[in-house]
Amino acid sequence: MTIPTISGMTERDALVLVRDYVEARRQARRAKNVQDLHGVHLKAYLDHRGRDLYDGETDYEARLVERQGAPTYDTLSMPDAMILAAAKAGALNVDHEVVLALRGKALWVDDIKRYEMPGKTTTALDVKKRWGE
Repeated sequence: MTIPTISGMTERDALVLVRDYVEARRQARRAKNVQDLHGVHLKAYLDHRGRDLYDGETDYEARLVERQGAPTYDTLSMPDAMILAAAKAGALNVDHEVVLALRGKALWVDDIKRYEMPGKTTTALDVKKRWGE
């Protein structure tokens, strides 16, 4: 499909894009569901098997690979001066979900609201049926 430039695009062209977009999203969701389900089963199989799996016909190999996530820092045992220095340098952020979970349970949580700043604003494409989907 040739997509016209913005200046040459008609409403009809845009509606074709909307329909194609919705269909591609539907296919992507289905593919993601299949991938997630097969991934769970393959991981369990490989874990049980204890070795890699190789398909000689397609040359695909399935194996379990350990991945190390980003390090975390133990701020509970960190000296207060170090925490303050890290915060002033912009290295620390307050976790909004934790603040919400602690509301009403700690005095400082109620006071922290006045320091809340708006989150980053982005623009997202929202394509859906007007009367539900």
